[in-house]
Amino acid sequence: MPNKQDIIAYFTSIACRYDLVNHLLSLNIDRVWRKKLIRLSGVKPGDRVIDICAGTCDILLDFYRYCRECD
Repeated sequence: MPNKQDIIAYFTSIACRYDLVNHLLSLNIDRVWRKKLIRLSGVKPGDRVIDICAGTCDILLDFYRYCRECD
């Protein structure tokens, strides 16, 4: 079983490429469902959004950009 340091090192090594690989492997469908998520959420400028287990923060960043465009 890998130890904590090995796990941290592994995820640190792939973090910079994770979103790119996700976009490529999903044929950008991940971007489509994130836009749909934002639209269905009903979020408005001034609302607060929390992303639990944010990973690379791609969803949270999309919410941020969306709310900035709404201002």
